Amino acid sequence: MDFPLVNNMQERTGYWLAITSRGYWGKIIEMSTWGFSEKHSKRVETVKEGDMAIVYLTADGGRYPSSVGGVVEFRGKQVKLKEQTTFFDTLYPIRLKISVHDLFEPPLGFKHFIGKVSFVGSGKNWGAALQGQSLKPISEKDYTIIMREIERIMV
Repeated sequence: MDFPLVNNMQERTGYWLAITSRGYWGKIIEMSTWGFSEKHSKRVETVKEGDMAIVYLTADGGRYPSSVGGVVEFRGKQVKLKEQTTFFDTLYPIRLKISVHDLFEPPLGFKHFIGKVSFVGSGKNWGAALQGQSLKPISEKDYTIIMREIERIMV
């Protein structure tokens, strides 16, 4: 089985950066389900029940700052919708159930983490490493760094 690459090594960490917009984040919370497009199905297959994800909210074309919206746990295996009745179903037919562990309202600015984690650069175009992805594997170390920084910010 292929596992997502983390730091150029073939290892499965069980930690993810789940990437979405603010609008879809609301729908994801409401449905307790994360939807993925067909093109991401191979990566989604590597997610296991109990894997944890930091929710990265995109800047939506510069309308908002890039942020962390929460922390979720993936539940069960992926399901492909047989019947696609809504536009959302058509865009994101691959589904994973989630449990929301933490919900940050307002979302926490992602700039707190730039230069501290290995999966984005620290320069002006740090976000380029996340473009075109809906789910990015991250190391346990990066997950821990983010969670500790969140705890520090929330105090």
